[in-house]
Amino acid sequence: MPSQIQIVKHEELKEIIKRVWRTHKYPIMIWGKVGIGKTFTVEQATKELALETNREWTDVSENWNKEPTRYFGYLNFRVSQVEPPDIRGLPYKTDNGMEWIPPSCYPKHKSSMGIMFFDEVNRGCKEVLSPLFQLKDSRRIGDYILPDGWSIVLAGNKREHGADVIELDFPDRNRMLQYELEATVEDWIIWASAYNLDNRIISYIAWKRDPKVLFGDSEREVSPTCRMWHWVSNLIKGVEDMDYIRLIVAGGVGSDYANDFMAYLQYFHKLKPLELLFKDWKSYPIYQEATLKYAIPLQLLAYWREHDYKPKMLETIFRYLAQYEDEILVFAWKIFKATNREVVLKAFNKNKYLYDEVWYKRLRKYW
Repeated sequence: MPSQIQIVKHEELKEIIKRVWRTHKYPIMIWGKVGIGKTFTVEQATKELALETNREWTDVSENWNKEPTRYFGYLNFRVSQVEPPDIRGLPYKTDNGMEWIPPSCYPKHKSSMGIMFFDEVNRGCKEVLSPLFQLKDSRRIGDYILPDGWSIVLAGNKREHGADVIELDFPDRNRMLQYELEATVEDWIIWASAYNLDNRIISYIAWKRDPKVLFGDSEREVSPTCRMWHWVSNLIKGVEDMDYIRLIVAGGVGSDYANDFMAYLQYFHKLKPLELLFKDWKSYPIYQEATLKYAIPLQLLAYWREHDYKPKMLETIFRYLAQYEDEILVFAWKIFKATNREVVLKAFNKNKYLYDEVWYKRLRKYW
């Protein structure tokens, strides 16, 4: 039987988490492939809620327990790596019998706010899941009561994702909202552009357009995933040492993809300095190689970011990019808008060329 779980993208999931937190705070379960960005999306939702509530974001429990009205908390448990006391607490004897000390990281004050995130839920043992589900379902364990300002989000993988997991039974599944997080290569490219990942990685994946390059293969010893490309980006951004880059890429996604990526970089480095384009865009080369057609919009985006998103630069950028086929122009529009939506939309509405020639004649038909 096909799955009835609703499929969502990262932005949709983030909005769901925020809206549920604002209202009834029902528990949410996120299913998704290894490394697709479940944890990242939950964390981003908490950071946006912190801004919305005029609080500082923190993942340090001491902060939300000492200054509960100052912070918005993010408490992250890797369920596969915890013991029952980490969830239930520890017992101690009193004159009235046995009582429990809840984990010190749990929020204690009624005025505190945040999200408790339990990752890899269906890789936990029964002794851990029993108190965890009691907290999820009842918002309490024994005498401990979860403050009203906190909600619970859980996440896990399915067997088909290559994970060694247990099956959650119907009563447990029926006590939470369930969503499956999915993403296309294009979704990831737009996200990576907005979050300023290394342009060489983004343009490589945009050129390959192969889901296996991004979403992994559980049969491989070392497999590319969204997570690992993000890690690799953090380690090679701004680095030009090719030997180091290859070793980092190979460690993250495998030696075969590393060799392919290094071969791609030979084309990437053929791009002429962008300063020449802004001096005279008409004389700047129009690249015919597929390997470079996706690289040039990403390089222009990085250049625009470095120059503080100046609106006046957008006309020159899109006059040049309008010389390419619609596929490249649409790609450029998406990554620029995802990076700074307000500036791009305002510029396209005010500038006659951008609105008439680029939006109305070339882009509008795709929306």
